Amino acid sequence: MTHLDKSIYNTYLRVSRTKQNKPFRYRKNFDKFDDDPSFVFVKKLSLFFTKFPHIKLNDFFEAPYNVYLDNSPYYDLKYYTTPKAVKVYGLYMKKRDAEDSPEPWPEGSDIALRSSQSLEEFVSPSGL
Repeated sequence: MTHLDKSIYNTYLRVSRTKQNKPFRYRKNFDKFDDDPSFVFVKKLSLFFTKFPHIKLNDFFEAPYNVYLDNSPYYDLKYYTTPKAVKVYGLYMKKRDAEDSPEPWPEGSDIALRSSQSLEEFVSPSGL
């Protein structure tokens, strides 16, 4: 298994367990993981994250828990290999970007430029 495969599985484990308010422990020994049924899904996700390196593991696995606020109990690895998971990730990122966008300045604020004030007067102090 590659380092990415191990990171995928351990990130999934951490997010799924913490969202259920359960303790977790990172898996350290991946010797017999090839026989595990979730191995196929980890490999599919590995190919996905290799193809789209801009997607952050943590955000991808947390997305359904933050988009669906109906306290869905559990999302298995198979769910994350579906197009629905990618769609939910996109919705989550749009929601997060909307929350992070700065508010426009109110018209009456002291920060906004006044029409009688030139840009040079506003930017540079009068003593320089």
